[in-house]
Amino acid sequence: MLPNLQQWNNWTLPSKYSFVGVVLAIIGIFLSLTMPLFESQGYQPQSESELINRMDFLTKSVDNLLPQVELIEPINKPYLDVKAQSSFAKYAAFAGSVNIINSATRSNPHFHPHKEITRAEAAKILATTMCHASGTSNCFSISNISIQPFYTDVEAYKGFHVYLRYLIAKNILNGEGAFYPGNPISIKQSLFLIAKANKALHRINR
Repeated sequence: MLPNLQQWNNWTLPSKYSFVGVVLAIIGIFLSLTMPLFESQGYQPQSESELINRMDFLTKSVDNLLPQVELIEPINKPYLDVKAQSSFAKYAAFAGSVNIINSATRSNPHFHPHKEITRAEAAKILATTMCHASGTSNCFSISNISIQPFYTDVEAYKGFHVYLRYLIAKNILNGEGAFYPGNPISIKQSLFLIAKANKALHRINR
C-alpha cells in the first residue's frame, strides 16, 4: 500500500530510500515481463548482428514447430543460390514442397538465404509453418481469419494480409497500431514469436 503524505513525512530517510528501491524493483520486473510484447510489434534492431536472415528464420521455424518432420536431402538444389550439399538445402526443399515458402520458378529461381528477412516475410513463414503443423487444410479461409483489429500500415502488402490475420486470430500478433511490415526482424523478436506459435500449436493439437 502506498503511504499518504503524513506517513511519508514521518518516515526516516533510510525508510524512504528503501520504499523507493522496492517501487523501482517492481517497475523493473514489470518491464522485463512486458518488453517482449512491445518488442514483437515495433522494436527497431540497432545493429546488423541483431537481425535474422531468411535461412535462419526458416530453419528455426521448422525445427521448433515441426520437430518430428523428416527432412530428406534433396537430389537437386532447390534454388539457384542454395547449394545442394548445404545443411539448409533440405529445409528449403521441404518447405517449398509443402508450400511453407514458394518453390523456385523460372522467373524467381532464388531464395536469398542470407538476406535479412522482413517482418512481413517472417509472418508468412510462421503462419504457413503453423498451418502445416496443425494439419488443417483451410487455415487461411475467410471464416477463420476475418477478424479485427488490423494493422494500419500494411495496405501495400496485400499478399501478406491473410498470414497476418491468421497470426492475429491465433494471438501471435495483436493487430493493433502499426506492424512495420518492410522492416527487418531481430533474432530476439523471431525467437519470441516462434515460441508463441509453439504454445498456440500445443493448444490447437490438444
